[in-house]
Amino acid sequence: MQQGQQNLLQRIRKNYISFTDNERSIADFFLNAPDRKDLSAQNVASSLFVSGASLTRFAKKCGYTGYREFIFQYLQETDESGTPPQTDLNIRRILSAYQRLLDKTAALIDPKQIERICSLFAQKKRIYIYGIGSSGLAATELYLRLLRLGLNVSSFTDAHLMKMNSVVLNDTCLVLGFSISGRTPELIKSLEAAKKAHATTILVTSHKAAGHTVFCDETIAMAGSENLNSGRTISPQLPLLFISDIIYAIFLLSDTRHKELMHEYTLDIIRDGQ
Repeated sequence: MQQGQQNLLQRIRKNYISFTDNERSIADFFLNAPDRKDLSAQNVASSLFVSGASLTRFAKKCGYTGYREFIFQYLQETDESGTPPQTDLNIRRILSAYQRLLDKTAALIDPKQIERICSLFAQKKRIYIYGIGSSGLAATELYLRLLRLGLNVSSFTDAHLMKMNSVVLNDTCLVLGFSISGRTPELIKSLEAAKKAHATTILVTSHKAAGHTVFCDETIAMAGSENLNSGRTISPQLPLLFISDIIYAIFLLSDTRHKELMHEYTLDIIRDGQ
């Protein structure tokens, strides 16, 4: 890759987060190797349904005096191959997918709901976190983080253990289930069993359904994308980790000093055992 081309693409990437939605569509256009036949401001603006002023603002945010200088540099730097390397395109697509999931998470999250759930964490004597497959990885991660704060918490990622655990559930327990699809049979049945045992039940999913209210006290909507379950582009558990981080951060806000001391004490115990 030419050094000049690196500089232009890196300028676009560096400023990507600060771009408006229109500017991101312009950035994606150039990062995905457009047809070089007509990159005039009028043609590009028409193709992307943006204004000429948006192109100018985009170019200036990338460090150029205007669109004319930007496109002159772009044509020079892509003159030899005509396109950015495939690796660059794939990196851009992945980072764009991350950004879309973050934006969706911000739009979907309900602060009041998170506060209610964190209050339940503090009230309940025992917390159980369920998840299977990729969701199980996120369940285990949240379990470890809450355990370090001194909570009486357990995590189950095996369907048979979830069934067995339903025997010990009662109204002093909280069961938090992770399911990207919202349709994982084993997890849904386990939440139904928990509800029958009078435990408080919460489901985190990207596919909320009216039927969930029958056996869930709370349903947290998380960001999703096409084929998220397959993990072909990004790790399926990533949006679940976003929700886990938010829950953890808000839970930490109450009685922060005590929880931080407990966290440090737990880490000290681990270090002493090494």
